[in-house]
Amino acid sequence: MAGLVVGALFDPLGQREAERSDHRQHRPAGDRGGRPVVNGGGRVSPPRLLPAGPSAARNLGAALVTGGLFAGSAHRFGAHLVLLPYCGFFSVLVVVSTTDLSHGVIPRRLVYPALGTLGVLFAVVAAADGERHWLGSAVVGTAAAFAALFVIWWLAPRGMGFGDVRLSALIGLATGWIGLLATYVALASAFVFGLLFGIAVMGLSGLGRTVRIPFAPALAVGAIVAVFWGAPIVQAVFHRTI
Repeated sequence: MAGLVVGALFDPLGQREAERSDHRQHRPAGDRGGRPVVNGGGRVSPPRLLPAGPSAARNLGAALVTGGLFAGSAHRFGAHLVLLPYCGFFSVLVVVSTTDLSHGVIPRRLVYPALGTLGVLFAVVAAADGERHWLGSAVVGTAAAFAALFVIWWLAPRGMGFGDVRLSALIGLATGWIGLLATYVALASAFVFGLLFGIAVMGLSGLGRTVRIPFAPALAVGAIVAVFWGAPIVQAVFHRTI
C-alpha cells in the first residue's frame, strides 16, 4: 500500500521536474501527439513512449510498479532497516524512468537529492548494524558505476546523456551495498536490456540509428535485477557469494 501511494505521488512530481528541465535547457518540449523532434546535434528524439503531463494511465502504472517493487523489497530484505533506503531507491528509479520515456530527460533535481538522502540512510543503517564495510562497498560501487558511464559519455557524448551518468552513481550506491559484483551485474544487465529496447524502438519508430534511446529504464531494470537476483547470478557466473 505504501508503494502505491508513493508511486502515485512521485509520478506528477517527476513530470513537473521534467518540464522544468526542458524549459531550462531551452529544448523543444516535443510533439504531444508523439511525433519525433530533431535536436541540434542531429539526433532525433524518440516519439513519446509514455504520455507527458497529467495522465491517469501513467500515474496508475507508476503506482503499481512502485508498489510491486516495495513488496519485492520487503520479501528480499525482510523487517530490516535497510528496507527504507531501498524503497526510496526504487521510487526514484520508477520516476526517472517515466520522465525519460515521456520527456527524454532525467531531472537532476530528482537524482542529486536522492543520492544524498540514500547516502545518509545507508550510513545510518551501517552505523546501526556496526557493519561499516557495507558502506565502503556502496561508496566504491558509486564511484565504479559513475566512472564506467562517464567514460562512455566522454567518448561518445551523442550516444548517452549525462543524466544517465548521474543516475549510474545512484545505482552504484544501492547495488554496491550488496557487493561490487552486484554493481557489475546491474550495468551488464542494463546494457543487455538497453540493446534489446533500443532495437525495438529503432524498428518501431522507423528512424534507425538517428533516434535517441531512453536509457534510464534499462538502468532501472539492471538495478532491479542486481538487487533481487544479483546474489545467485554472481554465484553462477563468478562462483562467489555476496
